[in-house]
Amino acid sequence: MREMKYVIILEPAPNNWRAFSPDVLGCVSTGATPQETLSNFLEALEFHLEGLLEDGDPIPPEHTDSPEDIEPYADKGVFFPWGPRPPEPVEEPTAAETAAAV
Repeated sequence: MREMKYVIILEPAPNNWRAFSPDVLGCVSTGATPQETLSNFLEALEFHLEGLLEDGDPIPPEHTDSPEDIEPYADKGVFFPWGPRPPEPVEEPTAAETAAAV
């Protein structure tokens, strides 16, 4: 399968994060952090596309590839999978680690 360039929308939910692509209807994912959500979504997307191929269904075209196409999502987090990745989370030291360092 050739590499596809789908826009992925990451947005906060009340208790977690969710991700979807306006290009690939029906493929969604959630996670505790943006990084986990993105990882979950990319796995779900691969599974979804493989299922479409196995069933003989067409692969959705890439059609949200310009700023005008993603304007409706401007208030949400937008991630382009062929662009920069979200930053990795910074883990704060625990109280025990901080005390041990002194």
